[in-house]
Amino acid sequence: LAIKDADEEGVGTGLKINHKQPAFPGNVITITATLQEINNNELVCSVVPKVGARLIADGETRQKILKKEKF
Repeated sequence: LAIKDADEEGVGTGLKINHKQPAFPGNVITITATLQEINNNELVCSVVPKVGARLIADGETRQKILKKEKF
C-alpha cells in the first residue's frame, strides 16, 4: 500500500461476504475491490466478485495499518 511506511504492515481485521449466486468449476471470477474509507489506521474496501456481468456476491474487507514491531 502506498499509504503505509516501510516500518508498517497491513493486517486483515474483518471480512463480510453476502452470497448472491453460485460460481461453478471453470468459471473465471473477477473481483473488484474499491477503497471506501480510511479511519485513522483502518482501511475499509468494498468487494464485488462477478462471473462475467453476473454478480455472485458483495461485501467488504477491513485492514489496519500497524507498526511491524507489534508482530
